[in-house]
Amino acid sequence: MSIRSNGGLNQMRTGIADMVAVAHIMNATFVIPQLHKRSFWQDTSTFSDIFDELHFIKTIQQDVRIVEEVPKELENVPRVRKHFTSWSGMSYYEEMTQLWKDHDSSVNSCCKL
Repeated sequence: MSIRSNGGLNQMRTGIADMVAVAHIMNATFVIPQLHKRSFWQDTSTFSDIFDELHFIKTIQQDVRIVEEVPKELENVPRVRKHFTSWSGMSYYEEMTQLWKDHDSSVNSCCKL
């Protein structure tokens, strides 16, 4: 599961935390987030410029498979794009998990860092 986080710092932080939870629920591999480069702030910072990436990885690796980037061999695999609905109930994520399985996402089977 790869995400692009936008908004201010707090919105990015909470959005990333939400998607880590979604990755856990869906048993998906989580890719270190990309920060939106064309936001209002025009900030070109990367995830590791703002957050302690090593601490982030160590903190979630017991709950979620995590990789720094999509492996080269999977870069050209067709991707499914889904914008998740915030504040959804568990049934929504169960439905999304089934959708995830139906599309047999290759990124879902990546290895840990």
